[in-house]
Amino acid sequence: STIDRNTEGILKKCIDNGIKVVLASGRLNFSLWNLVDQLGIKNEIITLNGAVIINTKDKKKNNLHYMDTNKYKRIIQKVRG
Repeated sequence: STIDRNTEGILKKCIDNGIKVVLASGRLNFSLWNLVDQLGIKNEIITLNGAVIINTKDKKKNNLHYMDTNKYKRIIQKVRG
């Protein structure tokens, strides 16, 4: 992932002023690490459409959110008719 210089400047200014900037993406977590480093993000990032929250300090997954298997099966059955 990349951001333009103007957006980078605005986000860095927010961080410098104590505003918590949280990156969120529907993609895998590794797609955000270059932005974490570029911006100096020191808090969590959200990946996989909100399913995973990762602490950037230790790169550990703090929260994993999965759909219940039975709920998933019911949705598939309804879609199939």
